[in-house]
Amino acid sequence: MSGFLGQLGVKDEVTYGTLVTPDRFFEFLSEGLAAETGRVESPGIRAGTRVLRSDRRVPYINGVTGSIELDVLSLGWSWWLKHMLGTVATTGPAETSVYTHTGTVGDLTGDFFTLQVGVPQIGGATITPKTVTGCKVTSWELACKAGETLKFKADIDGQTLDHTTGLATASYPAAVEPITFIRGVVTVGGTQVDVAEFSVKVDNTLKTDRRYLRTNALKKEPVESGTRKVSVELKCDFENLTHQNRVLSTTAAGAQAQVVLVCEGLTTIGTTLKPKVTITVPVVMFDGDTPAVGGPDAVDQSLKGVGLYDGTNSPISVAYQVASATP
Repeated sequence: MSGFLGQLGVKDEVTYGTLVTPDRFFEFLSEGLAAETGRVESPGIRAGTRVLRSDRRVPYINGVTGSIELDVLSLGWSWWLKHMLGTVATTGPAETSVYTHTGTVGDLTGDFFTLQVGVPQIGGATITPKTVTGCKVTSWELACKAGETLKFKADIDGQTLDHTTGLATASYPAAVEPITFIRGVVTVGGTQVDVAEFSVKVDNTLKTDRRYLRTNALKKEPVESGTRKVSVELKCDFENLTHQNRVLSTTAAGAQAQVVLVCEGLTTIGTTLKPKVTITVPVVMFDGDTPAVGGPDAVDQSLKGVGLYDGTNSPISVAYQVASATP
């Protein structure tokens, strides 16, 4: 069968690496989760042996890595906020039924889950479950281009993988739609900027190789091992020197500005409110390419920057406005 018959489900684990049955399912674009196998060898010299003996090689599972990518829809996506950022707060209702789930930078310890992908086999009706336990989000990206949907990509680290766990029954939220560029707004330093595309990436800087002598080869839960890295990239027309002045500034204040990126759905979910994702980076220090004439096309510019902590506000927050009280 073809890949379009696949499925992807998740559920928070109580204990790291202990299987739970997925009960939240997401439409997805692609996944690339794969087990990393390890081999312990004993290459001792033995008279007459010119090739490593079969009984001198011991296999084990080193872990699981890979990424998933999906469109952000108008309901259900807020489940990821805790695993992306660490802390989630819910406000509302507004207009009777609209809630906002906001993820901010917080402790990621204890935020782990089981992830299961249904992988269709070719030439039959079999959907093979690929079940990964002990999953954590090591890094993630939200990105949107003119003419496209808002896309979410998560890089996953898992403890182990198997194909023996039964396939969970998938169910999906009703009456959802993609959140797209159509009602998107980007502001830099409080001023709206028309951008052709944007990308926000966060590296959670997790230590993923916590393996010890402890009766098995399974690693322990990855933990934070450094400051998180927040990066922002925008592509827009070269219309004035505002952004270049930030790039070339020799003062911290001159090189910094707040960046807010909003993508909104089209269908009203309250009286006037619509589903919406708002990404706020209070302080971005800008770098970027100097605009150059590469031919007869209109000149554009690429703005790049790193998100910094101002000592008060979350260095990045992601607010998801939806018609659901549950993240």
